[in-house]
Amino acid sequence: MHPPPEEQLRMHLRKRYLLLLSPPALLFLLTELAKANDLFGGLPHVNHAVWDVVLFIAAALTAVALPVFYRVLFARANSDRTAVKFSAFYRFENNSMVMALYTPWIAVIASLLSVAGTHMTGIFLLALYACYVFFPSEKRLTADARVFRVTMPRMRATSDQQPSGES
Repeated sequence: MHPPPEEQLRMHLRKRYLLLLSPPALLFLLTELAKANDLFGGLPHVNHAVWDVVLFIAAALTAVALPVFYRVLFARANSDRTAVKFSAFYRFENNSMVMALYTPWIAVIASLLSVAGTHMTGIFLLALYACYVFFPSEKRLTADARVFRVTMPRMRATSDQQPSGES
């Protein structure tokens, strides 16, 4: 027996989440370990006055601003509908997660460039925020599905199971 569509959505998004988050998390950890052991001092010839601010703004955009803007666009595009298709909801959740998970990559770049204290702390906190908020938990997906009035596809009946609504 197959799991319900909501569970399939959550499992698929969770796999994508781990695939998208694993490389930058590992690279960030390796970069910080190398810097802590004086094996790597950061990339030379970087104008920190500019790049520190640019990376902080990019992290704020990818962690907060773009996902919120995308959510507003999705809500407005579907405001006149009585229900949102499951496939559209899946695309929305996937795209939101992908947008937000660019933030850990920005943290890796900031680490490689040895961004200074306050900006690096902000970038790191924004990356943690993006990872936490866009984790595809059952509670968050259920709440979003309720907010957007998502119609779940019916499960196909197996040979030993009657379809719902038919007798």
